[in-house]
Amino acid sequence: NGATLTTDRFGNVNSAYEFDGQNDFIEVTNVSNLDLSNTNYTISAWALIDNIGLEYQQTVVAKRESGPTPPFLGYHMVFNSNNNYFLYQVAGGGNPLVNGGNNSASYGVWHHIVITYNGNVTNFYQDGILLNSSTSLTIASTPVELYFGRDGNPITTVDYYLDGKIDDVGFWQRELTISEIQ
Repeated sequence: NGATLTTDRFGNVNSAYEFDGQNDFIEVTNVSNLDLSNTNYTISAWALIDNIGLEYQQTVVAKRESGPTPPFLGYHMVFNSNNNYFLYQVAGGGNPLVNGGNNSASYGVWHHIVITYNGNVTNFYQDGILLNSSTSLTIASTPVELYFGRDGNPITTVDYYLDGKIDDVGFWQRELTISEIQ
């Protein structure tokens, strides 16, 4: 839906996707094993943010639905333009999330974001460094589509479109080790 092939972080042509921040996204039909509830998992993505987006957040990966207030069902990985950091938010009321910390990300630079969960602890890695952990993030299964470049929230009018690029997204139903992440 508008996303175009572009040069990846290694300079390879047509090997990453670019999103215009206006209306570009990729939609993947619901796949239940990407619900990531009741399992160990890892989500990994390389993202480059070009500019401040239309909204204060820009979505890298989302598989969620919600109403105007929590609890959110599912998960999303976004860039927060207000604080210049990536964050990962899941279902469970109270808006539970982990993030990289204020001003931890830069525009125009590729960042490797990795989220791991081992049944108890959610870890947030950026560029191979563990920046944050939480024991309060549990995903509630949600049978909705997976999105790249926009939020998966069909109930509100906020889409959190990405103005940037995404490369090498991966999902594992296990926690990757630090050596695998680096």
